Amino acid sequence: MSRIVRLGDGADENLHHDSMKRALDALQAFDQEIKRRGASPVRLYATSATREAANGRAFLNEIEERFGWSAQILSGEEEAELGFLGAGLGPYDAITLIDIGGGSTEISVGENIPEVSRSFPLGALKHTRSPRDLSEVFEELPERKGELLGIGGTLRILAAIRNDVQEYRRADLHGATLEREWLHELQRRVAIMNIEEKRELCAFEPERADIIDAGLQILLYLMDKYQAQRLTYSDYGMIEGFALKTWGRA
Repeated sequence: MSRIVRLGDGADENLHHDSMKRALDALQAFDQEIKRRGASPVRLYATSATREAANGRAFLNEIEERFGWSAQILSGEEEAELGFLGAGLGPYDAITLIDIGGGSTEISVGENIPEVSRSFPLGALKHTRSPRDLSEVFEELPERKGELLGIGGTLRILAAIRNDVQEYRRADLHGATLEREWLHELQRRVAIMNIEEKRELCAFEPERADIIDAGLQILLYLMDKYQAQRLTYSDYGMIEGFALKTWGRA
């Protein structure tokens, strides 16, 4: 069960009222499902949009009061670490993980555990709304180690396009290979599409249609900097990383 609410949409120094309402409506639906299943305890983690907003903590306080959940704002480094732990569930001696979100991009590098975790204040949504010079944003990248992996919404929809997946099924997405040559060709195709064509291309997540260009720009820039010919998509990420950090490996 998931909802795309774009909490950072329309934000300047503060989260926008409409964005917060969308988030609260989604959380209300989650709360009903949580109660139906009898799940407890419930923990909520907020990332880039809430982290950067002056009213971010106040918004989480409202969530805690309304739903009775524990709500925490993750630092960029914590976000990168959890993504690394989840994505690292695989046959890898070492990985370099790229997580392109809406408001930020996290990169973490290590063997079994994240040795270096960096958060950069630019994601696909933010780059769409206010384009930046990528060489300035990603000026100091961690040195690459091992396999290049990717997680997050941008990478998920690219994996779906690559594997021609029309409905979300983890088994059809996890492990998808995104070749740099194929990504460049996709970028050329997307550049001449109208928004309806992009929505059709984005299959089960048409809400990402307007930010796919920016997501591709960020991903290809990072792959070029890392001189990577391909990247592997992992459908395991922060949620699995949180479970591992909290309860450990089975």
